[in-house]
Amino acid sequence: LLTAIPSQCLAWSESGHCIIALIAYEQLDDACRQQYLALMEAHPRYEDDFTPPEAIKADQARKRWRIGRVG
Repeated sequence: LLTAIPSQCLAWSESGHCIIALIAYEQLDDACRQQYLALMEAHPRYEDDFTPPEAIKADQARKRWRIGRVG
């Protein structure tokens, strides 16, 4: 029956993934956060996919935007 209604079986939205990524990041200790950020920056599409919009000015807000994008 569930396969007959595929629209009812959708995964989370992009926003849901972003929120979960931010919650998980907040649970990491500082050493793990630094390792995570280093891995993210090594991603081949880092500049394309993880550069916050210019409207986000504060460093902390820019970092949180990047983390949310990974979700």
